[in-house]
This record gives sequence, structure tokens and C-alpha cells, in this order.
Amino acid sequence: MAAASLPELCLERIFEYLRYDLKTQYSCILINRYWCSSLIAMLWENPFEMIKTKNKTKGNVRSNTYLINTYLIYLPKDTQIPIELHETSKQPLFNYASFLRYISIQNIKNSVGKWARFNETPKFKTFSSNLENNDTIGYIAEVLIKHLFTSSTYLKCVDLCREHLCPIPSVYELPNAETKLSQLQIFKCDDDKMTRFASKISRDIQHLEIRLKAKASFDQYYIPLKDFAMLIRAQRNLRKILIQYSPTIYSRDENVCLWDNLMNHTKSLVNIIFVGVKFGFQFPLGCLSKFHNLRRLTLVDCEIGNVYPLDYLLPFFDEDDDYQDNNPLLIRDIQSFHQVEFLSIRTSKIDINKIEILFRQAANSLRSLELLDLDHLKNLESFTQFFSNITRLTVGINARWKIVVSIVKSANLLQELYVHDERSEIFRNNLIERYMYKPMTADSFLCEVGKAMGEQVYMFRFILDWYFYPNSLNTFLKRCNAKRLKILDFRKCKFFSNEHLNQVIEFCGGTLDYLYCEYHHTFTPTDLSRAKQVIRNVNC
Repeated sequence: MAAASLPELCLERIFEYLRYDLKTQYSCILINRYWCSSLIAMLWENPFEMIKTKNKTKGNVRSNTYLINTYLIYLPKDTQIPIELHETSKQPLFNYASFLRYISIQNIKNSVGKWARFNETPKFKTFSSNLENNDTIGYIAEVLIKHLFTSSTYLKCVDLCREHLCPIPSVYELPNAETKLSQLQIFKCDDDKMTRFASKISRDIQHLEIRLKAKASFDQYYIPLKDFAMLIRAQRNLRKILIQYSPTIYSRDENVCLWDNLMNHTKSLVNIIFVGVKFGFQFPLGCLSKFHNLRRLTLVDCEIGNVYPLDYLLPFFDEDDDYQDNNPLLIRDIQSFHQVEFLSIRTSKIDINKIEILFRQAANSLRSLELLDLDHLKNLESFTQFFSNITRLTVGINARWKIVVSIVKSANLLQELYVHDERSEIFRNNLIERYMYKPMTADSFLCEVGKAMGEQVYMFRFILDWYFYPNSLNTFLKRCNAKRLKILDFRKCKFFSNEHLNQVIEFCGGTLDYLYCEYHHTFTPTDLSRAKQVIRNVNC
């Protein structure tokens, strides 16, 4: 059957399948008009995020410049004059702004800033970060945001979160703002003004992010929780929520109001993310256990010293000397984590003993586990038996790499293993410390983890620059049954030499689908050619 005559349902499924395959999408644009219009609409749903995720290359700069120019062409003429714009592109075939479904004010501002640095107009020809240029860039970004907001026929996501404190365009005062915001499915905010408006008309948000970062000046930047709590309460089918705030700067009544409204979604919420919440000795495990359909739980930069497995909120915010926070009856009665499939703990200070019930009850359902910054996780060694059913493990290693081997050994169904560098950014970026201390070596880790890996592991990503000898890689590949591996990733290993490459060719040639590594000066044309003959895809 010709592509032009495929049923509409088939085409929809094809387009959805190609959603993240940009290269193929661009190729399919040329098939016919219907394919062209459909794929153009898909490609321009979220172009700013697409630009953001690209590597910082000259191609990215050109793409960013083209993107901003394309949108600016459609600005009213009276808007273009004061910001000294000149038409640098041909009139587009489509009104691309009408296809936009995702608006992120930070992504747009970043793109305008990059565009200004490489703009050919006299205004920015000698760009410098002075007040006048910054004001002009801010003005262009604001005009562009308002234009995109009004031009889009339907908005799925509005992201108002900012990297730095700066004014948010009053999009809720624009024409048809009520209609646009009533259709939102994803809303991200860090300001109460827009939230107050959205809470009155947005009822169908499924993905909500509330980011209230701690400010240096409490009096100046204090943001009440009431409007955020009302926004949470107003939703009819909230599926995912991210909460970033500091409970200690708010009153007990404000905290209770936030959690009380969150508890209205115990049946619908499947994904909960806490960021930067310092629970200390007052983690409301009992409240969390009420979310009976919870599938994914993420803790980022949180602190948990003890728990309150309660059916009420009072001890979460006020000390109660008469209450025994380790009441075994309440802990025993919690039966709500049996469906958790994904658990991520990153840079969080947690005594694992205090949340044992979570690991114990999720043991049969847990499939994906992320543990980053192991130094802050106390007593983890005692809980490896609860990870026997995971199929994907993401860990950051440092001197405590033996605990990683223990987890891998316990994970009988493991298929994917991701290993990241757990040393602090300060250490990795501090040249003095890097010269004073020898590079961390991964020889022992590779040898031991290779022995621990089960027969179902097909993907091994070693995303760090620790040194390891070719002989250690030899031992790893012998022990892990290398013929089962389909993906090997050493792209950040600057020491990956021609000798290492030969080990991969010897043990994985003919069966490996992907090899990622950094190009090394010792690579010979002969061995590179041989690698590409026996490995389906070699990227270096």
C-alpha cells in the first residue's frame, strides 16, 4: 500500500512512533502534502526544548538563530521597529507559532540571548552583557512570549519557572488566556500570581510542578502556599506532581493546607517527586502510604532522619511528646507501596532504616532503581535483598563501589546497568586537587561487577572517566558473558585506548550492536575499520 493511501489511524501511529526520530521526520516531510503538514506540526510543537537538548555546536547556534528569526518575522511591523530587527529570512511557508504546544519562558529567554550574540543587526553586532542589551533582550523575549501565547491554537504545557528572579509576562491578561489555560495538561510554576489565576480555570492539569526555591531575603521573596494548595485541589485527574519547597519557613497551618489538598489525589497520583524538601525527623510516611496507585517516587536533595507513619498531619509540623513515632502497629498496617515500579534517590541524606517499609513492600514490583550519592544513604547494605526484581539500575560510584556490586549480585533480573561518577563536581573541576591525587581507578570494580552481573544484562553504560587497564576490561568481558551484551558505553572514558578497543572486538565482535567511546589518539585505522565490520554501530 502506498504511503499516500494509508488510513488516517495508521498514519497517526506512524507519526507517534517517529515522534523522537527527528532525522526520519525530516525525510518523511517530502512524501506528500498530508505527511508534510502533519510532521511539520509535530516538529514545531516544542522547538525550544529541541534546541536546548542539542549539543553545543555550531549547528545548534544556526538552528537557534533560524528558530528565533522564523518567529520574529510574524511579529507586527510596529513591534519590529523599536527593537531594530531586519528580515534575515524568507517568509515561511507555515505560521509555525500556531503549532506551538509547549511554552517555557526560560527556554525562550535563553534562545533569545543566544540569538542576540550571533545576530547580524547593528544593535548586537558587538554584543556585551551590559544593562542596555539585557533590557533589550528581555523586551524581545517578552514580546515573543506574548506573541507565541496568542498565536498558538492550543497549549498543552506552560512552564513559568525561572533560573533567576525576573518579571513574568502577564500572559493571563492576554486575549483568550482563559481558554488557553483551561486546556493545560502540564503546568510548571514558581510564582503565586499566575498560579492564583490558573487555579480558577485550570481543572485538567495532569502534570504539575511547584518550585518554591529558598530565597536569600525571606521578607522580600516570601511566597504564600495558599494559592498553590488551591491549584492542587482544583485538579480533576492529577497524575504527576513535583514539589520543591522548604517546610520550615512556613507555618504549621500553611503546611497542613498544602498536604491536605495533596491528599485529595490519593487515587489518581502515580508519580510524586520531592525536591529540596528537608523533612528531617518529620517525614510523613503515613501520608505517603495513602497514595494507593503510586508507581514512581523520586527524592532529590531531601533529608529524612525519621518518619511519622500517621493518619494525621499534626506531628509532621509540631512535636508531640506523647506520640511514639516508631509505633510498630502503624508501620505494620501500612500496605500501600506494592505497586511502586520506579524509585530514585539523588543527593539525599536518608537513613534507609527509617523507610524500610517502602523497600520491603515495593520489592516485588520495583523494576527501576536510581541511587546517586551513596555517601548520604545510611545502612543501605542491609537492604540489597529487596532489589532482586529490578531490571534497570542507575548508580553513582565512589569509594563505596562494593555496595553497587552487592546490589548487582542481588538483582537476578537485571538487564540495564548505568554507572556514573559520584565524585563531587568541585573535585572534578578543581585542577589542583586532580593533580594532587591520582585518578580513581576502576579495575577492581570492573572485575567484581563483571562476576556479579546476571545473564540477562544486555546494556552496560560506564559514564565516568576513571582509569582501568585493558586487562581489567578483559576480565570484565570474560566474567559477564560478553556475547550477551548488545550495548557498551565508555564515551566518557578518556583512557579508552586501542588496546581497550581490541578487547571489545575480541569478546563482543559479531554480537554487539552499539559501542560508544571517545576517540583516542592510539586508535589505528585498521582496528577502527575492523571494529566497524564486527560491531553494528561504532560511535567515537
